[in-house]
Amino acid sequence: MSSLSKLNQTLIQLAWEANKLDQKRGSQYQPLFDPSLFSNQNRYLLTPCVEESQQLLKKIEQEQCKLDPSITAIQFWCERLVSQITAIKKELDAPDVRKNEPDPFVITKHSIHKLQQDVRQHKDWLIQLETGLQIRKQGIEKCTTLNAQKLKRQEMMAYEGRIQRCQASLAKILQQIALREESDEMKTDINND
Repeated sequence: MSSLSKLNQTLIQLAWEANKLDQKRGSQYQPLFDPSLFSNQNRYLLTPCVEESQQLLKKIEQEQCKLDPSITAIQFWCERLVSQITAIKKELDAPDVRKNEPDPFVITKHSIHKLQQDVRQHKDWLIQLETGLQIRKQGIEKCTTLNAQKLKRQEMMAYEGRIQRCQASLAKILQQIALREESDEMKTDINND
Protein backbone atom coordinates (compact mmCIF):
# COMPACT_ATOMS: atom_id res chain seq x y z
CA MET A 1 0.00 0.00 0.00
CA SER A 2 1.47 3.36 -1.03
CA SER A 3 1.98 6.28 1.36
CA LEU A 4 -0.83 8.23 -0.29
CA SER A 5 -3.22 5.29 0.06
CA LYS A 6 -2.37 5.09 3.76
CA LEU A 7 -2.97 8.83 4.12
CA ASN A 8 -6.28 8.45 2.32
CA GLN A 9 -7.33 5.67 4.73
CA THR A 10 -6.23 7.82 7.68
CA LEU A 11 -8.29 10.76 6.39
CA ILE A 12 -11.36 8.56 5.91
CA GLN A 13 -11.05 7.42 9.53
CA LEU A 14 -10.48 11.00 10.72
CA ALA A 15 -13.54 12.19 8.77
CA TRP A 16 -15.71 9.62 10.53
CA GLU A 17 -14.33 10.55 13.97
CA ALA A 18 -14.59 14.28 13.26
CA ASN A 19 -18.19 13.95 12.15
CA LYS A 20 -19.02 12.04 15.33
CA LEU A 21 -17.34 14.67 17.53
CA ASP A 22 -18.97 17.58 15.64
CA GLN A 23 -22.38 16.03 16.16
CA LYS A 24 -21.66 15.57 19.85
CA ARG A 25 -20.31 19.03 20.71
CA GLY A 26 -21.42 21.23 17.81
CA SER A 27 -19.75 24.34 16.50
CA GLN A 28 -17.17 26.00 18.73
CA TYR A 29 -17.19 29.67 19.64
CA GLN A 30 -13.51 30.10 18.73
CA PRO A 31 -11.88 28.66 15.59
CA LEU A 32 -10.28 25.29 16.27
CA PHE A 33 -7.22 26.01 14.12
CA ASP A 34 -5.11 28.89 12.90
CA PRO A 35 -6.06 30.28 9.44
CA SER A 36 -2.52 29.57 8.21
CA LEU A 37 -3.15 25.84 8.73
CA PHE A 38 -6.68 25.60 7.31
CA SER A 39 -7.85 28.14 4.77
CA ASN A 40 -11.58 27.32 4.87
CA GLN A 41 -13.87 29.73 6.67
CA ASN A 42 -15.53 27.08 8.83
CA ARG A 43 -12.73 26.29 11.27
CA TYR A 44 -15.30 26.05 14.09
CA LEU A 45 -16.02 22.41 13.22
CA LEU A 46 -13.62 19.54 12.54
CA THR A 47 -15.37 17.97 9.55
CA PRO A 48 -14.72 20.85 7.10
CA CYS A 49 -11.05 20.80 8.15
CA VAL A 50 -10.77 17.08 7.39
CA GLU A 51 -12.47 17.71 4.04
CA GLU A 52 -9.88 20.39 3.26
CA SER A 53 -7.12 17.86 4.04
CA GLN A 54 -8.76 15.34 1.72
CA GLN A 55 -8.84 17.94 -1.05
CA LEU A 56 -5.16 18.69 -0.46
CA LEU A 57 -4.36 14.98 -0.76
CA LYS A 58 -6.19 14.87 -4.11
CA LYS A 59 -4.20 17.90 -5.23
CA ILE A 60 -0.95 16.09 -4.35
CA GLU A 61 -2.08 12.97 -6.24
CA GLN A 62 -2.99 15.05 -9.30
CA GLU A 63 0.37 16.84 -9.25
CA GLN A 64 2.23 13.51 -9.05
CA CYS A 65 0.37 12.23 -12.10
CA LYS A 66 1.58 15.10 -14.27
CA LEU A 67 4.38 14.51 -16.76
CA ASP A 68 6.47 17.25 -15.15
CA PRO A 69 5.41 17.43 -11.48
CA SER A 70 6.58 20.31 -9.32
CA ILE A 71 8.64 18.66 -6.58
CA THR A 72 8.71 21.89 -4.56
CA ALA A 73 4.90 22.19 -4.60
CA ILE A 74 4.47 18.53 -3.67
CA GLN A 75 6.90 18.88 -0.75
CA PHE A 76 5.11 21.99 0.49
CA TRP A 77 1.68 20.38 0.23
CA CYS A 78 2.89 17.18 1.91
CA GLU A 79 4.31 19.15 4.85
CA ARG A 80 1.06 21.08 5.12
CA LEU A 81 -0.98 17.88 4.96
CA VAL A 82 1.09 16.27 7.73
CA SER A 83 0.62 19.39 9.87
CA GLN A 84 -3.13 19.35 9.24
CA ILE A 85 -3.47 15.65 10.09
CA THR A 86 -1.40 16.12 13.26
CA ALA A 87 -3.58 19.04 14.36
CA ILE A 88 -6.81 17.13 13.66
CA LYS A 89 -5.55 14.10 15.58
CA LYS A 90 -4.64 16.29 18.57
CA GLU A 91 -8.10 17.83 18.54
CA LEU A 92 -9.73 14.39 18.36
CA ASP A 93 -7.50 12.99 21.12
CA ALA A 94 -8.45 15.73 23.58
CA PRO A 95 -12.14 16.57 23.04
CA ASP A 96 -12.63 17.32 26.73
CA VAL A 97 -10.16 20.22 26.62
CA ARG A 98 -12.81 22.36 24.89
CA LYS A 99 -15.25 21.67 27.73
CA ASN A 100 -13.03 23.76 30.02
CA GLU A 101 -13.29 26.80 27.77
CA PRO A 102 -15.80 29.35 29.00
CA ASP A 103 -19.14 29.37 27.25
CA PRO A 104 -19.50 32.86 25.76
CA PHE A 105 -23.21 32.79 26.49
CA VAL A 106 -22.64 32.18 30.17
CA ILE A 107 -20.42 35.26 30.35
CA THR A 108 -22.79 37.51 28.41
CA LYS A 109 -26.07 35.70 28.63
CA HIS A 110 -28.30 37.91 26.53
CA SER A 111 -31.65 36.47 25.67
CA ILE A 112 -32.32 35.85 22.01
CA HIS A 113 -35.05 38.48 22.28
CA LYS A 114 -32.48 41.07 23.44
CA LEU A 115 -30.11 40.08 20.64
CA GLN A 116 -32.92 40.42 18.08
CA GLN A 117 -33.67 43.90 19.44
CA ASP A 118 -29.99 44.74 18.97
CA VAL A 119 -30.21 43.52 15.37
CA ARG A 120 -33.18 45.82 14.69
CA GLN A 121 -31.36 48.76 16.34
CA HIS A 122 -28.21 48.17 14.28
CA LYS A 123 -30.25 47.92 11.07
CA ASP A 124 -31.92 51.25 11.92
CA TRP A 125 -28.52 52.81 12.55
CA LEU A 126 -27.26 51.44 9.22
CA ILE A 127 -30.16 53.07 7.39
CA GLN A 128 -29.48 56.39 9.13
CA LEU A 129 -25.75 56.20 8.40
CA GLU A 130 -26.29 55.28 4.74
CA THR A 131 -28.75 58.17 4.39
CA GLY A 132 -26.21 60.52 5.96
CA LEU A 133 -23.55 59.25 3.56
CA GLN A 134 -25.82 59.86 0.55
CA ILE A 135 -26.52 63.42 1.76
CA ARG A 136 -22.77 64.08 2.02
CA LYS A 137 -22.18 62.63 -1.47
CA GLN A 138 -24.82 64.95 -2.89
CA GLY A 139 -23.40 67.86 -0.90
CA ILE A 140 -19.94 67.41 -2.42
CA GLU A 141 -21.33 68.34 -5.85
CA LYS A 142 -22.69 71.59 -4.46
CA CYS A 143 -19.39 72.64 -2.87
CA THR A 144 -17.74 75.51 -4.66
CA THR A 145 -14.35 75.55 -2.93
CA LEU A 146 -11.72 72.84 -2.60
CA ASN A 147 -11.71 73.28 1.19
CA ALA A 148 -15.45 72.62 1.38
CA GLN A 149 -15.06 69.54 -0.85
CA LYS A 150 -12.23 68.29 1.36
CA LEU A 151 -14.41 68.65 4.48
CA LYS A 152 -17.28 66.76 2.79
CA ARG A 153 -14.90 63.96 1.75
CA GLN A 154 -13.66 63.69 5.35
CA GLU A 155 -17.26 63.51 6.57
CA MET A 156 -17.96 60.82 3.95
CA MET A 157 -14.95 58.80 5.10
CA ALA A 158 -16.11 59.09 8.71
CA TYR A 159 -19.58 57.85 7.71
CA GLU A 160 -18.09 54.97 5.73
CA GLY A 161 -16.05 53.96 8.78
CA ARG A 162 -19.14 54.09 10.99
CA ILE A 163 -21.06 51.99 8.47
CA GLN A 164 -18.29 49.35 8.45
CA ARG A 165 -18.19 49.22 12.25
CA CYS A 166 -21.97 48.97 12.43
CA GLN A 167 -21.99 46.16 9.85
CA ALA A 168 -19.27 44.31 11.79
CA SER A 169 -21.24 44.64 15.04
CA LEU A 170 -24.39 43.46 13.29
CA ALA A 171 -22.54 40.43 11.92
CA LYS A 172 -21.28 39.56 15.43
CA ILE A 173 -24.77 39.81 16.89
CA LEU A 174 -26.17 37.61 14.11
CA GLN A 175 -23.39 35.09 14.78
CA GLN A 176 -24.24 35.10 18.49
CA ILE A 177 -27.89 34.42 17.65
CA ALA A 178 -26.94 31.56 15.32
CA LEU A 179 -24.56 30.03 17.85
CA ARG A 180 -27.11 30.47 20.59
CA GLU A 181 -29.86 28.79 18.58
CA GLU A 182 -27.49 25.98 17.60
CA SER A 183 -26.45 25.54 21.23
CA ASP A 184 -30.08 25.45 22.34
CA GLU A 185 -30.87 22.86 19.63
CA MET A 186 -27.92 20.71 20.69
CA LYS A 187 -29.03 20.88 24.34
CA THR A 188 -32.57 19.94 23.32
CA ASP A 189 -31.30 17.00 21.23
CA ILE A 190 -29.11 15.77 24.09
CA ASN A 191 -31.98 16.05 26.58
CA ASN A 192 -34.29 14.16 24.22
CA ASP A 193 -31.76 11.33 23.87
